Amino acid sequence: SGQIVHPGIVQFASPWHGWEYWLVVTPYPNGDASKENPSILVSHDGATWSVPTGLTNPIILPEWSNLADADLFYDSASDSLWIYHIHANTSGQTQAVREVSSDGINWSAAQVAFTVPDYDLISPSIAKIGSTYYIWYIKSGLAGCGSGMNTIYYRTSADGFAWSDESAANYTQPGYAPWHIDIIPVPSKGEYWAVLSA
Repeated sequence: SGQIVHPGIVQFASPWHGWEYWLVVTPYPNGDASKENPSILVSHDGATWSVPTGLTNPIILPEWSNLADADLFYDSASDSLWIYHIHANTSGQTQAVREVSSDGINWSAAQVAFTVPDYDLISPSIAKIGSTYYIWYIKSGLAGCGSGMNTIYYRTSADGFAWSDESAANYTQPGYAPWHIDIIPVPSKGEYWAVLSA
């Protein structure tokens, strides 16, 4: 369709399984949420993208609803790519779901990491600081992007799959409610950088 949302990118200094750039996106043709499922593209220059040989998109399909808000993460400890995304509207709940690949082509079955009330997990963002994994996400409640009361929360993990209880992040942007986020640590500056729609 040429219509996609929620890109998540990993750049490698030298090619990883043949490519410097790996990208997860979710198609969203004409606002059709049923098509919003994780798909993988690769590039040598970050400008021209293609589907890697041997992969069929989307990499996973749900039995119901859709698999939105994918984030791509490279785990150096296991030399593998992870996709974290949400599976919303599963009996009034939203699941944090992960797939893993050691080559970017063959992906594991869906692994449910944790479950929360529906709309209390939007736009997960994954990073690792030292030996600790972090996941940040938005809680909006049933009102979704129109709630005006959205909050950024985070959890930590020793393995990237078994997560702690959530804590609220200290985020202030008067007059705005965060909706979709991406957060990265910048250790050289002792900072965290975020880009978000609000």
